[in-house]
Amino acid sequence: MTKKHIVSFGYCDYAFDSVTAATTAVAILAKFKPVKFCTDGESKNWHYRPAEEDRRDEVKLEMNQPYRDSAAKPEKAAKPLALPKPARGTIRCICEKSDVAPRQSCTHCGRPFSESHNRTHGTKDTGPHLRLL
Repeated sequence: MTKKHIVSFGYCDYAFDSVTAATTAVAILAKFKPVKFCTDGESKNWHYRPAEEDRRDEVKLEMNQPYRDSAAKPEKAAKPLALPKPARGTIRCICEKSDVAPRQSCTHCGRPFSESHNRTHGTKDTGPHLRLL
């Protein structure tokens, strides 16, 4: 982490490496005058004039502030959760907690394989109303 000089102006903060650059920026920003664009009348008479409120944005210099460059260290990407692959021929149980193999029951809820299989694949016997013509 490095130290930089921070100049605050309006709603933004700016970082400078040297004191001379920061003080030069403060001197320039302090000379800014707020103006308003007046569109009264015809377009050839449009002009800028000083803003009614004599409000000046505060310019503040904070020296030797801790600064971390985001480009220096990219944030590490979160590793995906590594779950074991389900065994071949198994399907997810209705309870959504474990996988069930044929002719076995769920280790979490105790439901048989056929109950989960019917939910995901339907029953093997189709009635006459479901047959294709």
